[in-house]
Amino acid sequence: VVASVCVVQDNLAKQAEAEAQQFNEYVSNMSAASTAMLNGAADSESMCNQVSKIWNAAIYDKKQYKWGSDIQKYYSTDFNEAIAKYYADDSTRSAVSSLKSNQSKVSDLMNKLSDPPEGTEIAYNTLTDLYDEYLTLTGLALSPSGSLQTFNTNFQNADDSFSNTLKKLQSQIPDNKTVK
Repeated sequence: VVASVCVVQDNLAKQAEAEAQQFNEYVSNMSAASTAMLNGAADSESMCNQVSKIWNAAIYDKKQYKWGSDIQKYYSTDFNEAIAKYYADDSTRSAVSSLKSNQSKVSDLMNKLSDPPEGTEIAYNTLTDLYDEYLTLTGLALSPSGSLQTFNTNFQNADDSFSNTLKKLQSQIPDNKTVK
């Protein structure tokens, strides 16, 4: 009888350890996903800021000498042409490729997180909201559209929403469970 009690206790301890390890791996993947989204959002923010500057300069600064040195090589009085020059630039093409790679990484991580364990459901729901906002923000960076005013408004709203949701998520991701 004593031996069977020890076996049962040992099996329960192993099961609890395995569950704690799975939980901790899930929490680690949540953190990795939010970090990857933050990196992609930061890159998107930089690209959107450049697009906004170029777009604004093409509309309002018709003389090339008024363009800032950081965007002067994209000079055109036609904003579509100026933005096309920006996206044709090697450094921008590299940034676009990096952002698309980041999107793929985030998508893979989100797929791993599709079945949240008990105790992570609230954080998971916030993470899915963050993912939606991340996709909006990266979409603006990869494919700007609308007018300058709507682009800037959409960019500011997406940037603010992403930032606020990230702060919320950071307070919701649970601590790791102790593995004995």
